[in-house]
Amino acid sequence: MAKAKRIGWAVAALLLAGGLLLWRGARPKGAAARITYDGETVLVADLSRDGEFALEQDPTVRFRVQNGAIAFVDATCPDKICEKAGALSRVGETAACLPRKTVVTVISAPEVEEAKAVISGAGPVRLLRGYTAEVTA
Repeated sequence: MAKAKRIGWAVAALLLAGGLLLWRGARPKGAAARITYDGETVLVADLSRDGEFALEQDPTVRFRVQNGAIAFVDATCPDKICEKAGALSRVGETAACLPRKTVVTVISAPEVEEAKAVISGAGPVRLLRGYTAEVTA
C-alpha cells in the first residue's frame, strides 16, 4: 500500500511539472520590455540588443539585456527581490523594485508601438556597455 501511495505521488509530481513546463512554453518570447518609474512608462527596451543601462530617473537601478531577456542587475534596495527575479523573456513576465518605484514587464511586438506612445518624462537614459535604447515616441 505504501509503495502504491509513493508511486501515486511521483506520478502527480511528474504531471504537475509537465503542466508547468507546458504553461511556461505556451507564452511567446517577448520583443521588448516596458519599464515604468513611479507609475509612468519611461522606456521601451529592445530585447534583441544586448547591453546594460540605468534610467535617468533613478540611476541606482541598472538593467541588463542579454540573449533576448532583461534583468535587474543592480539596485540600491535593501532586499534585492528585483534582482532575484532573474532574467525575464516571456510576454507578461514582470519584476518590480518597489523601494525604487521601478517595474519592468516583457511585452509583445504589437504592444511596442503602444508603449512608446505613452512614454512620459523620458529623459536621457544612462547607457552602459554600448547599449542603445529608444526613448522617444
